Amino acid sequence: MANATYKIGGKLWLYSGDKAAWHFLTLPKKESATIKKKFGDTLKKGWGSVPVTVKIGKTTWNTSIFPDKSRGAYLLPVKSTVRKKERLESGKAIDYSVSITTKVCSRGHLFSGGGSCYLCWPSSPKKGAGRKTDHQGIKIIKYGKK
Repeated sequence: MANATYKIGGKLWLYSGDKAAWHFLTLPKKESATIKKKFGDTLKKGWGSVPVTVKIGKTTWNTSIFPDKSRGAYLLPVKSTVRKKERLESGKAIDYSVSITTKVCSRGHLFSGGGSCYLCWPSSPKKGAGRKTDHQGIKIIKYGKK
C-alpha cells in the first residue's frame, strides 16, 4: 500500500462553462508531476483522473483530480457544498491537502479509495450495471447471476 499527502496552497478560480460554472484549484506543477509519476499510470480513470481525498478547513471529501494539459497540472474541482461550508469565494487563497491512499487487490492491481479494485469488479454496485468482463476479458459473474 502506498500513501501520499500533499499540503498545498492556491487560489480558487471560476470556469464559466456553457451550461454551468465550476470552481477549481490548480495543483502546483511540482506536485502534479510527482502525482503523475507515482500514481498517474496505475490509478487513472476516466479523462486521466486520479481519485483523492481532499481536506479544506474542517471539510473532508472524496473526489478526483483531473489533468489539464494547457496548465501542465492537475485540477481539483471544489463542489458548492464545500465552498458554502468553508465560505470560499473565487480568487480567495486557500490552504488544502490532497491525499492518495492505495491498496493492492488479490490479483496485484493497485487501486485507490474504498471498496473493490475497479479493474476486477463491475464499475457500479447497482444491480445489472457495470462491465461484463474484467480487463483481461474474463467473464464476471455478478450478484449470483451468470
